[in-house]
Amino acid sequence: MPAVQAAREAARRAQCLNKLKQLALALHNFHTTHSRLPAQANDPLWLPPGLARADTGGNVGNGDAHSPFLTLLPYFEQEALHAEMMSGLQAFAANPSQSVPGGTIEFPGRSGGNYRGVNGSVTSPTAAKLGALLCPSDGDYHRGSATDSGRTNYRFNNGDCAYDFARISRGPFRCNNYLIDGDRRWFVLMSFDTIRDGTSHTLALSESAITRIPDSSSNTVGDRHVRSGMVTFSNTTSNGTPSFNGANQNQPSKCAAVSSIERGMIDPDYYVRNKGFAWGCSQLQNTGFMTVLPPNSPSCQSNTNMGDTKVLVSATSYHPGGVNVVFLDGAGRFIGETINSGDPTLILGQGRDGSGSVVNLPGFHDNNTGVYTGQSTYGVWGALGSANGGESVALP
Repeated sequence: MPAVQAAREAARRAQCLNKLKQLALALHNFHTTHSRLPAQANDPLWLPPGLARADTGGNVGNGDAHSPFLTLLPYFEQEALHAEMMSGLQAFAANPSQSVPGGTIEFPGRSGGNYRGVNGSVTSPTAAKLGALLCPSDGDYHRGSATDSGRTNYRFNNGDCAYDFARISRGPFRCNNYLIDGDRRWFVLMSFDTIRDGTSHTLALSESAITRIPDSSSNTVGDRHVRSGMVTFSNTTSNGTPSFNGANQNQPSKCAAVSSIERGMIDPDYYVRNKGFAWGCSQLQNTGFMTVLPPNSPSCQSNTNMGDTKVLVSATSYHPGGVNVVFLDGAGRFIGETINSGDPTLILGQGRDGSGSVVNLPGFHDNNTGVYTGQSTYGVWGALGSANGGESVALP
């Protein structure tokens, strides 16, 4: 029986990897059309002037919350779903004052997102269950009712920066803007030409296991498996486990330490939340990952707000020993849990000198914006996540 089970898992892992390769092909087709990669959030295709309210000229719903999967729908055989969503958004844009029976125009969050149909009805295109976004090794995909948002195992590479994707983006999929001191600053969207580390050495997508048990804002209910659960540090339990904030919040080791009592399980001192619950939503809890902690490590966020940008999402799976990845050039491979991932007690941009003292690595450091342009702190794994770190590493 063990041999049979191993053979079945090998087949599931191969199928899972093939789905990632198909998504990489969709990225290439999108790039051929638009000469760029889709944004993790705030993609111009969902924003004014292309899609704007007739009355104010502003965003239609929360266009800034649309994930790259929504942008890519026509490129992985989901043209009908894309057309359904666009017809609803365009109808609302033309007549924003018209009431929406049974719902409102809203971002594609956990409820699925309601979009006005051409006949005034409410549709929820992001509630669709898409087999292309689900890994067969992750069981029954943990879907609830038919109105729940569609789940996803697959995620876009947001680089080797822990916790603050809105201010630091070193991966190829960027939020296209960030806020600092109330002033909106804009990133330049990435293309294959701007990936200086090379498309064969920069990850496009990986996977992360979907939360199995929805949270209830309690440390006693929720998914406590390291691979599929997500810790929130804003709550404390009766024994006084400290909140995760201040100067330590960018240290990956703080997140790694949530599984210290029982291997593979989140310690009972911590509260847990959901991840992978909405393929249409740009929040990193749903559709992003970072190459900071090695594969199958914990994932964490700094508070209970699912819109919080201070998160660290690790690539995880239920394949034994590692995760599937696909690179920007379309090549896929399996990355093991033992890949060199540097020193998790350091924050991005730090290293150690010959005496073991913490020093800044060479590169541009801007403490106001959190931007760092040098080599990754997090070893080979971090280097595969950074698009322009300038690292020279051999593929594992």
